[in-house]
Amino acid sequence: MRLGDARDLRLSPRTKTLGPLAPGARRTYRVKARFGPRSATINDVSLRASAGGLVADTKVRMVVRHPRRPSSGGGGGGSGTQVCTRWSPDLSGQTGGSLILVPC
Repeated sequence: MRLGDARDLRLSPRTKTLGPLAPGARRTYRVKARFGPRSATINDVSLRASAGGLVADTKVRMVVRHPRRPSSGGGGGGSGTQVCTRWSPDLSGQTGGSLILVPC
């Protein structure tokens, strides 16, 4: 069994030699996958298994969810700007106050 490669992906083990398998039997092997910060969100990794003259090829789709980076702060309306709600009291006394939007 051999796993292919993807951008900023480390697999352990990448190649695994399987022992004999009875007809109709199944076997499961675990592979540890580590994606770095430059990896794509969707990764199609090829998988090839061979036994004697038989070869099976397939692709395994791995979806990576990258953590959000904290915003740089300040204004400017850039793509990293986040908006939070904050309660502001009404100093005139006509209402109890209101929720306002402020940069986080």
